[in-house]
Amino acid sequence: MAGYMPYFAYKGRSLRGELVQGVYEAADSGVLASILMQDGITPIEISPTGPPGEGAGDGGLGYLLGKSITTTDLMMFSRQMYTLLKAGIPIMNALSGLQASTANRKLSGVIGDIRQRLGSGRELSVAMRGHPEVFSSFYLSMVRVGEGTGMLETVFMRMFDHLEFEKFMRDQIRSDERSIWKVPAICLVSR
Repeated sequence: MAGYMPYFAYKGRSLRGELVQGVYEAADSGVLASILMQDGITPIEISPTGPPGEGAGDGGLGYLLGKSITTTDLMMFSRQMYTLLKAGIPIMNALSGLQASTANRKLSGVIGDIRQRLGSGRELSVAMRGHPEVFSSFYLSMVRVGEGTGMLETVFMRMFDHLEFEKFMRDQIRSDERSIWKVPAICLVSR
């Protein structure tokens, strides 16, 4: 795997004293320590590891094999990004916190990959574009607009609202589809 940097698992403390942990790709542990310090994280422990979510026999892509990412997961991600960015938390710290706190292993891996891409100098919309199975072209376009206008936190709130409405409509349609079959069943039973 020439051309790839090694991964390091780290534990550290945020400026608020909260425990932060994750996996990051860096040239060496010293470079990672510098990155963490720039993000306001004091490293406690850094050790070599595999890619985020790496599991036995999955070729380092264990996070891709986890539970699928639901609309609700994406809604929560959007809402939490809004809250963190609105509070003035730097985007790398916000993503680090979400990566560590999300229960969905696949989403955690996706967030880790986005952080890694951001760390190498890419814009958020470009970093997210690497996961079309999670982020729709509409979502990516909205993030790109947010980056361009400086209103990224507002875009995340609007995406939360949009996804919530989409989910509501989908649930309504499913509910109506189930109700449609009740009428013929009642007619057959009453004969």
